[in-house]
Amino acid sequence: MPDDCESIEFWNQRYRDQKMAWDYGGVPPDLTNFLAEQPGSNASVLIPGCGSGYEIAAFRNAGYKVKAIEISPEAIVRARSTIGETASRCIEQGDFFEMNLPRGSVQIVYERTFHCALHPRRRPDYLQSMANWIEPGGYLLGFFLYGSESEPPPYPMDPSLRETAFLPYFSLKNSRLSQRPIPMHQNMEYWQVWQRKG
Repeated sequence: MPDDCESIEFWNQRYRDQKMAWDYGGVPPDLTNFLAEQPGSNASVLIPGCGSGYEIAAFRNAGYKVKAIEISPEAIVRARSTIGETASRCIEQGDFFEMNLPRGSVQIVYERTFHCALHPRRRPDYLQSMANWIEPGGYLLGFFLYGSESEPPPYPMDPSLRETAFLPYFSLKNSRLSQRPIPMHQNMEYWQVWQRKG
């Protein structure tokens, strides 16, 4: 992992240079289907590393109350042009690991290319934060990468580590290959729904 990969400027430069191979360009069909089946009823959603923000608008339109966190100001500028000023007001610029949310205050966390952008050494902190913030019975759902990568990032997870990493906090309710992954994640990207243990 480059030493500066967790810095604001690293991500700002990627957005300035349009080097965003992870950017889906819209809302993935797995999420579209989920939102059609699970209307929000004002449930709270946290989106870490929201990038261009497509999913913010999708969750809001489905009736969810959305809070997003993004480290890169350049990404937030892009989100404003992508989803509009109103929806982009849901975005807070800052570091995910410095967020101070009340315990059990989030019903859903949506994951899309944030977990795999983290060096594996940060994953215990990621999972502890999720366990703290998601209410019992709530969900960590979205897209997770499994496999190996010769030149990370991204950092796919070794499938053999999945059980030990997630199961102390979550039960796996759904797991399948994503319907339409971006090319760089072909045969590695899974749509998964993890439920917070009570």
